[in-house]
Amino acid sequence: MIFAFGILNEFDFISRRGIDVNMFKRRLLFWKQKLTRGFSDDELWSLDLTIAKFILPRFKRMIEIDTFSRTKEKKEAFVEILWMLERTIEDGEGTHLLQEIDGKRYKEALSLFAKYFRSMWI
Repeated sequence: MIFAFGILNEFDFISRRGIDVNMFKRRLLFWKQKLTRGFSDDELWSLDLTIAKFILPRFKRMIEIDTFSRTKEKKEAFVEILWMLERTIEDGEGTHLLQEIDGKRYKEALSLFAKYFRSMWI
């Protein structure tokens, strides 16, 4: 469920035993941080995941819109980068198991991301 100002409100501070006051205070603090500076400290825990979640929908849209100005090499690189971002989100805050299974491909996609970082525009 989405709460005002785009803050995910899972109500994880409410349980059968009542309200977890400390968790409630943390949620309020995160909400205040989000309002005052645009992000909260809970986004820093797994920053790679936060960044991937931010980039992925924008990257997909860029690929949809700009179909004419890229070379074949760049298109293939963008497909790999897209795969890497999706795997990062799929793995989430977990064990990085996917990165270990497809480690070589994942590292190559990260290298492509660095290579094409400054040319991700339409």
